[in-house]
Amino acid sequence: MRRGDTKQQFLLAALKLFAENGYDSVSVAQIAKQVGCSAPALYKHYPSKKALFDAIVEASSNGYEERMKRINEAIFNSGNSERPFTEEGQIEIVKNLFITTVSDEYPKLFREFVLSVRSKHPELAKIYNSRYIFSQYELYQKVISRLIEMGVLVDNDAEMMAIEYISPVTLWVEACSREPERKEEFLSLLEKHIRHFFIVYGKK
Repeated sequence: MRRGDTKQQFLLAALKLFAENGYDSVSVAQIAKQVGCSAPALYKHYPSKKALFDAIVEASSNGYEERMKRINEAIFNSGNSERPFTEEGQIEIVKNLFITTVSDEYPKLFREFVLSVRSKHPELAKIYNSRYIFSQYELYQKVISRLIEMGVLVDNDAEMMAIEYISPVTLWVEACSREPERKEEFLSLLEKHIRHFFIVYGKK
C-alpha cells in the first residue's frame, strides 16, 4: 500500500470515529485498529491525534475548494454555451450537485464531526456554515444575477431569489443524508422546485 493511501485511510478512519463517538472519546489506538495497523504505525504519518484533527479540517477545505471549482467551471466557464443559464441546464447542474453532495461520504462525516466538537471548537461550525450553506447562496446570487441580465428572469432582488432557490436544495441534501433510500424522491422534488421557480420568476 502506498504511503498516500495509508495516510488517507488513517484520515478517513479518524473522521468516522470522531463523527460517531466524539473527538475526546476516540484514542489513537482505536483509529489505528480501524485501519488494521498499530498506533506506532499511525504516528509515522500523524504525530498526534491533534495532527489528525488538523489534517481532517485541511482535507475538508481542499475538497470543498475543488468541488466549488468544478461547479463554477460547469456554470460560468462553459464556452459560448448558454445551457447552464436555461431551465433545463439548471436542472441538470443542480441535480448533479445534489447527487455528488449526498454521494460523497467525506462532507457528511465532516458535518457529524463538526457537530460532535462544536462546543469546544465553535470556529469549525462557522467554517462548515460558510462552506456548505452561505457559499451556495453567494454562488447562486451570481447565477440569478446573470439570468436577470440575460432577460430569462424578472428583475428582482437577486440575493433573496438565490436564498429562495437554493434553500430547499440544502434542506433535501440534509434529509437525504439521513434517509438515502429517498434520493429519487428528493431529486423529483428538486426538479419540480426549479421548474416552479422559473414559472414564478421567468419573464413572460
